[in-house]
Amino acid sequence: MEELRQDEVVDYLRHGLLRNLQRSSEDEMLREIADAVLSGHITLREALGSRAYGEALGGLLEKVGDDPDALSPEAQARYAEEARGFEERLATEQGITIIGR
Repeated sequence: MEELRQDEVVDYLRHGLLRNLQRSSEDEMLREIADAVLSGHITLREALGSRAYGEALGGLLEKVGDDPDALSPEAQARYAEEARGFEERLATEQGITIIGR
C-alpha cells in the first residue's frame, strides 16, 4: 500500500480535475488552461493570476455556485464530511494510506 501525505493527495486530486477539464470541458479556454498546466508551460498559480485564464476559471467557479464563506456551519460540516468520505474512498480504491492526519 502506498503512503501519501495530505498535500500529495490534494495534488493528485488537482491533477485529476485538470485532466478531466482537458478532456471534457465544453469551454475551449478551460481546455487550453488545463493543457497548459498539465504540460508544464504554466503553473496553476500563474494561470489563476492571468487575466484571461482567471476570467475563464472565475466563470467556472461561478457555475459551482457555493461560496464556502457564505455556507451555514451545517453545510460546511456536511461538505467537509463528504470530502473526507471521497478522500477515504479514493485511498481505498487506489491502495493509498494518507499520512499526517
